[in-house]
Amino acid sequence: MRHLAAVGEALLAQIPAVLEQFRERLRWDARIPMAAELAEADLEDHATTFLADIAQALVVLESSQVAPERLLQDGSEIQRVVAELHGKQRAQLGWTAEAHGREWEILREEVDAAVRKALPRGSAVGGALGLLGRFLERAELISQRSLRHANTAGMARE
Repeated sequence: MRHLAAVGEALLAQIPAVLEQFRERLRWDARIPMAAELAEADLEDHATTFLADIAQALVVLESSQVAPERLLQDGSEIQRVVAELHGKQRAQLGWTAEAHGREWEILREEVDAAVRKALPRGSAVGGALGLLGRFLERAELISQRSLRHANTAGMARE
């Protein structure tokens, strides 16, 4: 797939801006009231690691001689672990499934906007952005499952 490296490099360069917008939107979103008073570190959680891994995966996928399936498997494992930890952390902070889903929606919007802004206007990156979106959707599903599991386990202990 073409333009994976360009999208990955754009994402990597834009991570600080993405996280700044992400934090601000979380704090002020009425559907995520529990975010208003959280520390920056709690809001961001593992987002830097997660986004950097996705960015690196996109760059490597375009340029590597290694089979893409192997690269995706390694990256997917890292992303899976981070997504699971994120869901568990959100459960510990009392987040609802709705708030958690909204958080992922905001992250996807900010990532997409930042990458598009960083690339030249009219760049033919639709396929690469689609793959980036699939990485984020997969992580959201894993994180939601982890949140549900942590909440269920917490209820069982009570």
